[in-house]
Amino acid sequence: MEEVKLTKEQEILFEVYDKGVQNKDCDLDAYVEKMKQALSIAFVSQQRELFVKEQGKWLMANTNLSVEQIIDFEMEFINK
Repeated sequence: MEEVKLTKEQEILFEVYDKGVQNKDCDLDAYVEKMKQALSIAFVSQQRELFVKEQGKWLMANTNLSVEQIIDFEMEFINK
């Protein structure tokens, strides 16, 4: 059987569900904060990737930079 890889958000939700099934105490405020953090990190990462992609397209269309120079520029931006 193939192993299922859960996202951070899914792991948090399953942890809360499991505690509920086992009638264990659960600090829901802490889980809400964990969920906010997990979602914001994923959102920022997606937006950054989209920005880098669009920036690369703009550089190709509006500058005389070579593809190698653009890739170097993008990698430098990503690594900051």
